[in-house]
Amino acid sequence: MDFLSVILFIILYHLRPHEWIGAVASVRPAMITMLMAIYGTVTREKGFSLSLFLKTPHDWLMLFYLGWIVSTAPSPFQTWKVCYSLFLYYFIITLALSSIERMRVFMRWWAIMLVFVAIMAVASEYGFDPMYSYDITHGAMKGRLVLNTSIFYNPNALGHSVIPAIAMMYFLFWWKRFFTFKVMFVPLAAICGYCTFLTQSKGAFLSAFATWVTSYMFRRPLVVQLMVAVIAYTAGTAALKTLPRMTELESPRAEGGIQGRIWVFTWGLETFKRTTTGVGWGGFESGFARVSGFPKAPHSSYVAIGAELGWPGLTLFVAIIYCGFKTLFLARTKNDEEERVRRILFVLLVSYTVSSWMVGWSTRANFFIMLAVTAAFHRHLLGMNDALSQVGEADGNRHDIKRMETAQMVVRPNQTGVEERQTMDPASDAAKNEATDPPGITWNKLGWKDLVAIGVLTYAVVRIWSYAVYRM
Repeated sequence: MDFLSVILFIILYHLRPHEWIGAVASVRPAMITMLMAIYGTVTREKGFSLSLFLKTPHDWLMLFYLGWIVSTAPSPFQTWKVCYSLFLYYFIITLALSSIERMRVFMRWWAIMLVFVAIMAVASEYGFDPMYSYDITHGAMKGRLVLNTSIFYNPNALGHSVIPAIAMMYFLFWWKRFFTFKVMFVPLAAICGYCTFLTQSKGAFLSAFATWVTSYMFRRPLVVQLMVAVIAYTAGTAALKTLPRMTELESPRAEGGIQGRIWVFTWGLETFKRTTTGVGWGGFESGFARVSGFPKAPHSSYVAIGAELGWPGLTLFVAIIYCGFKTLFLARTKNDEEERVRRILFVLLVSYTVSSWMVGWSTRANFFIMLAVTAAFHRHLLGMNDALSQVGEADGNRHDIKRMETAQMVVRPNQTGVEERQTMDPASDAAKNEATDPPGITWNKLGWKDLVAIGVLTYAVVRIWSYAVYRM
């Protein structure tokens, strides 16, 4: 039931039927799904204990992030009621995705939902419009495509949300697949590309370019990476300039939308420098309104978190993303399906990292979902899920426990964070062959080098933020 509940969650999160179907709203599907998820987690076949929640650096940082959000809020209890569900789903999804197959199926549903969002948005232009998006697209948005739900209600939100779908589907249906799978990729990618084009979102175009180029370069030979980089810099940048509204970037301060962003970026930076704890989680718009007389969105996750949570909150946010990338770069996959999951996660992380400079979705669930799958993948690489399965199967065979504990030590990190490979089960030929460089990951603890890297990256974020305010 835990896996079923997280699949239902990803469907409901994107479809949001409670927002455009009155009968569904009265049922409260999100609450029902959460209760199912909690019940499924507590009664999971592999057993449950609170110690399962904190097994990787991602888990600990997410806990510290929650603690900082609540403890620095002007009203801690009210903030807790708003944000606890996001962190709850992080841990539920992390535990539910206990195998590579579950991760792959979950992300396939994620990609399908993004395609569905694109289809519904494009269909609104051709007469099928159950969400009444057409009037908004051609009214307030002046012809820029939207989907009339709470998270896709403006062109930038829709464009940035859809762009990772193409690269996700590439790895799901094209990369190392048979012809029948590849046939599926072409029309689905075309729909998502057309949807992004109709949003006319400059930021979405830039994020799409960065995501697709880096995703194609990931894990490629150096020669291929250099060739892709040269083509992207020359032909790619030329193609970008032909897209709608991209010429406005030649004189950014003359464009009204960018002027508004510089305004909120400036207020956010001043708030970030003035206070350590910020204005509180979700308090950016109201804080800006107290100064300007009207609320305005931050238009950047980094700006929002810096102004709302101060430098400790921004550092934790950067640290969580850093851990996600480190897991993907250090992972040693043993088959195509593990590699497929790794590459899809890389797509999501790159897309979110780049898009977060242009859209403010720090309180959106996709950040927590993405990192939950990454943490689940990290646990898989450590062999934690396999160890739990072996223990469960041995409950009726106590004489096997000693041998299993010996075999499991291959995935149990010691105090230095390095796996004790010498204790592998001597009866396993595969273990002997993999003793030199086995699949998995050896990193499971933040060291001083990680802390320095996180500090440097946080400083880089603030420098880029300052550059956008004073030089762009």
